[in-house]
Amino acid sequence: THHKKLRGLKNMNKLIILFLLLFSNLNTQEAPSSFVLIQEKNREPIFFEEYVKKKPLIINFWATYCIPCKKEMPELQELAKESPNVQLIFINIDSAKERDKIKSFLSEANITETVLLDIYQVAAKAYLPSLEVPATFLIGCDGLIKYKTIGYTEKTIKTLRQRVPSLK
Repeated sequence: THHKKLRGLKNMNKLIILFLLLFSNLNTQEAPSSFVLIQEKNREPIFFEEYVKKKPLIINFWATYCIPCKKEMPELQELAKESPNVQLIFINIDSAKERDKIKSFLSEANITETVLLDIYQVAAKAYLPSLEVPATFLIGCDGLIKYKTIGYTEKTIKTLRQRVPSLK
């Protein structure tokens, strides 16, 4: 019986180690990047992985029907201007037929940063299966997601302001 208890403890230790290994990586999920998106300005396709791992990246998913997006996007753009070591990319998830609405939205919000179109929602589904917007992700140079948030609050911008300087 002593050997059975010892074997049971060894199995329990293995389970604990496995559990720790599995859940210690929750904050270090690799950023999906194996897809092609369309550049809003020139309608040219671009491999998204060209952006990942070059420098820290803020990715913001948005849609023209999203009222909080109109408030958040200019604030993110201002943050990007304050932080030249970080690239900001806005990814729109509207369908291709919303082209005029997208242009109008960007003009009204005075958005000048990179805008990519995800008309089939491939990128959006890889990052947020629920397709809730706005959704913001902070990606490190190592290609790992360092921070993510769904929805808009002033806390989002404050948290990003705190975390961006530590990324190199």
